[in-house]
Amino acid sequence: MPGELVYLLKSCIFFFSTQRRHWRYMGIHEPSEGSNGTGSLYGFRLAVDPFDEDIVLYGSISSGLFLTTNGASSWVNLTMNGAIPSSNEKTYGVVGVMFNPSHGTIFDAALGRNRCKVAYAAVWQVGIFQSRDGTPETGASGII
Repeated sequence: MPGELVYLLKSCIFFFSTQRRHWRYMGIHEPSEGSNGTGSLYGFRLAVDPFDEDIVLYGSISSGLFLTTNGASSWVNLTMNGAIPSSNEKTYGVVGVMFNPSHGTIFDAALGRNRCKVAYAAVWQVGIFQSRDGTPETGASGII
């Protein structure tokens, strides 16, 4: 997303919008986790939907995959609700997340707006999961 920056600083996520000209704390706190920690060479643990900056995926080392659809006012743990399996270890966890804008958007009736149609999450020693319907919180489409 041009002009936007999301930053994972040791244990907190911050978002900077050049349009709004300020940093915003994104409300999630994972003790001792950082963007350059163990497993960081495998991928990015943080992804912003390229079509909707209020939708963010965060893959943690120890607590699973998180999703916000409201600009971090609240987060859903997708691992706890069964959408994405756990790695069952506390060293690597969710090693990478990303949105794929080349597949376009899908209308999300619950949000009343479009979101990126395809998202991926890689879970250490479990596999790579893909959401093809723009709703990773209802369950990944399976290991690809």
